[in-house]
Amino acid sequence: MKISVITINYNNINGLRQTIDSVINQTCKDFEYLIIDGGSEDGSIDILKEYAQSITYWVSERDSGIYNAMNKGIERAQGEYCIFMNSGDYFYNNNVLDSVLSMLNGADFYTGKYQAIRSNEAPIIQNPPQYVNLAFLLKGTLCHQATFIKTSLLKYRPYNESYKIVSDWEEFLFEFMYNQRFYQPLPILISVFNLEGISSKNNALAQKERKAIINSYLPTPIQNALIGETELERMIHSLNRNSLYYQYLTFIIKLIIKAKKLF
Repeated sequence: MKISVITINYNNINGLRQTIDSVINQTCKDFEYLIIDGGSEDGSIDILKEYAQSITYWVSERDSGIYNAMNKGIERAQGEYCIFMNSGDYFYNNNVLDSVLSMLNGADFYTGKYQAIRSNEAPIIQNPPQYVNLAFLLKGTLCHQATFIKTSLLKYRPYNESYKIVSDWEEFLFEFMYNQRFYQPLPILISVFNLEGISSKNNALAQKERKAIINSYLPTPIQNALIGETELERMIHSLNRNSLYYQYLTFIIKLIIKAKKLF
């Protein structure tokens, strides 16, 4: 099986139905669909029962947070790649998985375009980065509602449940920083992403968690070099991840990180 679609839900009955409809109406059938509900009390369980015949696996039970729920989905996933389409988010159209299927051919991460929506605002289409490196991830992230991830990576290193908001970003940072994973952008619209989710509503906590993670990974001088508007940052952004210069810079950064751990 090529793809596992995983939906996390908690007390979002309307968003859940919308998400389920977008998944089960995909023209592609080479995927499984897993829904992890956190013990909702708003009628979400009735929705799950209504759609049970179209869902590969679902469970409704208390969890310790969104990443605990996502890890439950990862544990059950059998697809080569997984994508998280949480309640309230949905595939852009019914042909997304059909269009993507032939493109998933070996890279660790694939990210496509997504449409960002917010109440009373015009939708905005966001394009994926053409390449991903350390400098990019220190400022931004990949949209997990538009990203197909090799399931084996997440099974080997599940999301860190000690963080409440940014564990998916921390996973990207770790994999690209330490393991130089292969990334490929996709030229198609994958999903519609609601900007009024938990991470958008808790921006202060998200920034606090990001800062703590960055401080644990990189000494301050390297942070300043990569995040600040410096010649080094511009150079890293312009380099292809397979170039010798990029490999040299990341090698130096890894040496600094290892040296830091000795003190």
